[in-house]
Amino acid sequence: AVIVTTAMPAAPGDSVYQLWFAQPDDGMVSAGVMPAKADQTVLLQGDAATATAVGITVEPRGGSPEPTSDPIALFDFGKLVPVA
Repeated sequence: AVIVTTAMPAAPGDSVYQLWFAQPDDGMVSAGVMPAKADQTVLLQGDAATATAVGITVEPRGGSPEPTSDPIALFDFGKLVPVA
């Protein structure tokens, strides 16, 4: 899974943006810390196969083992339907 940003403002202060997969059995699982660039394509780390959404939070520099705030963005994958 990837996330693409255009003109994304810098994270406040010494914070970073961290990506999270919403996993049905595990809650929010880190998918990496975003580089400090406004325009980018970021390859998320981890297994997206069972994730139901991707979220972005503001975290302390270096990231966190679990979210410390509510997501500033949450992208719901919706229900995937197989194509015959």
